[in-house]
Amino acid sequence: GASGALRYIATTGAAASQLYPIATRPAVAARIDSWVEFSITTLDPDAALWSPARAAHASPGERDAARARLDRTLAALNSHLASHKFLVGDGLTLADVAVVGSLAGLMRLVLGAKARSAFPNIVRWYMDCVTHEGGAFAVLGGADRSALLCAAAGDAWEVP
Repeated sequence: GASGALRYIATTGAAASQLYPIATRPAVAARIDSWVEFSITTLDPDAALWSPARAAHASPGERDAARARLDRTLAALNSHLASHKFLVGDGLTLADVAVVGSLAGLMRLVLGAKARSAFPNIVRWYMDCVTHEGGAFAVLGGADRSALLCAAAGDAWEVP
């Protein structure tokens, strides 16, 4: 599945020892694994209901329920990031790659400025990750910060 593909990519590149240090720091890799699973099992299903492809087919009730779950999940993530620059350790890891990937659609298309203001630590971390010097997130817009966040100003979640 997706977690296996992420782990493969993270263990074969030049930055493998930092992204997923399974051989040298198995305890850190275990913490990274928990964030990867969190992104796949907790964030992805609810974030998907707000994607352009799924939003048109989801009922308002389904989106409202997903939003309530996401609000709780994002509040917990925001709290974690209040005291952490990255999800695990002091540098970018596979955990950050996975969770940013899960949140990218929400950040770019759904959460307007006022909605994002409830999660300042997530916004700081997300922008740090997507503009990281290593270029790991060039696919999300690289240094063009205007393309990385939803332009809407309201507090409502925008249906793409």
